[in-house]
Amino acid sequence: MNRVSCPMSHEQLVRYWAHDLTDEEADAIDEHLFECVHCFETAGQVAALATGVREALPPVATERDVERARKLGSNVAVNTFTPEQAKEAWFHKDTDVLVHRLQLPPAVQVAKASVQFTTLDGTPLLRFDDVPCEDRAVLITCQRHYSSLFPSPDNHLIVETTDASGKQTATRFTVLHRFE
Repeated sequence: MNRVSCPMSHEQLVRYWAHDLTDEEADAIDEHLFECVHCFETAGQVAALATGVREALPPVATERDVERARKLGSNVAVNTFTPEQAKEAWFHKDTDVLVHRLQLPPAVQVAKASVQFTTLDGTPLLRFDDVPCEDRAVLITCQRHYSSLFPSPDNHLIVETTDASGKQTATRFTVLHRFE
């Protein structure tokens, strides 16, 4: 049986709640969660976050999703990010959702896209495959309580694209979250 490291990584817990593990991996996590109060509590936070996000906005959104959130009364702030440039994203007191608009360079053609979240030192946190990419931009939604689930509020978002010919490109964006 697979051994589970303690404390469990956020990436591992997200994969657990997304049902993105083998049966053996999921069984090992189940066994660990029954024995470890710390990981059980953290897993509960990740589960609540996953449920809340699904009910409100997906973590990787479309323009239509963002407009729907606004129509439902959410105060949405949009920050546009360009590659390879660190930028602060301010979460003001009256902001419900930050949307990070990751604008890809004009030369990047997109047939398929994925996005990976990492810490600034490169430690993987989350990954989403087959994400929407409209007008060469990927929209990442961010809610204030997400910050408690990650080791740091600052991270790299890496958009990996594949064009129609199969050429792959990775474009990195650096988001420095700031809170009022």
